Amino acid sequence: MDYDIKRIDKTTPIKGVFFFDTMIWLDILAPKFSKDNNRKNKYISFFDKVNSSPSAKIAVSALSISEVTNTYFKTVALRMYEKEENTKVLPNEFKTKYRPTEHFKNQYQIVCDEIEARADSLEFSNYTLKEADLTEAVNYPKLDFNDYCYYKMCQENSFTLVTDDGDFFVKNVPLLTLNKRLMDKYHEELVKGKL
Repeated sequence: MDYDIKRIDKTTPIKGVFFFDTMIWLDILAPKFSKDNNRKNKYISFFDKVNSSPSAKIAVSALSISEVTNTYFKTVALRMYEKEENTKVLPNEFKTKYRPTEHFKNQYQIVCDEIEARADSLEFSNYTLKEADLTEAVNYPKLDFNDYCYYKMCQENSFTLVTDDGDFFVKNVPLLTLNKRLMDKYHEELVKGKL
């Protein structure tokens, strides 16, 4: 398999193991903090279908949960706190000014509860970093290191990657998306293959 990219809204039946990238998890955990649009709602709807399907699982790893929670606290919870308290927390003050607050503790519990509520649908899997990855990751310059690890985890475990990130134009992993750039590149590759 080279490239295998499909539109998320054309995918049926819902079966297998799906890895959702961080930004989709943020839409799930805090839908009010992203623009309410049809595209976002299609990702949320697909996530909900996977979550409720007896023949599907949601793949997570320690790295992905860490990234989701850290991103949530810095982009959602912190903004709520600043607005409620009419204050500004500088980046270097996050650990000293925000993390000790009751607001942080409450938000932490909310995120834990949201993840635990889906525990029956989760498949825990970790990517074991290999020595070669430290040098091979540079061959994927558009992926940050976390995304590279997610790509490798999906590849090794035959997970389907669900993303709206246009940087995930990668081979040997089934991908579901609504990202126009990814779909256009995929169609270009299909045309090249037919010549």
